[in-house]
Amino acid sequence: MRKIIVVENKDYRKEKTSCDNNGINIPDYFADVSKMIKIGKEGIRKVEDYRLTRYACYLVVENGDPR
Repeated sequence: MRKIIVVENKDYRKEKTSCDNNGINIPDYFADVSKMIKIGKEGIRKVEDYRLTRYACYLVVENGDPR
């Protein structure tokens, strides 16, 4: 079973480039998803998220800020 993690508000350009350089199909590891959230009393808004596999999470950590 493949574990999927949902992460909000990150672009993942470096990680997707690294995935592409290794010959890996990007949508298999970085899936674009969206959800509707409530704002205010009766408003709703669409929020973009990503679903990441374990390997995608590894790439995020590997390409993270070194500070």
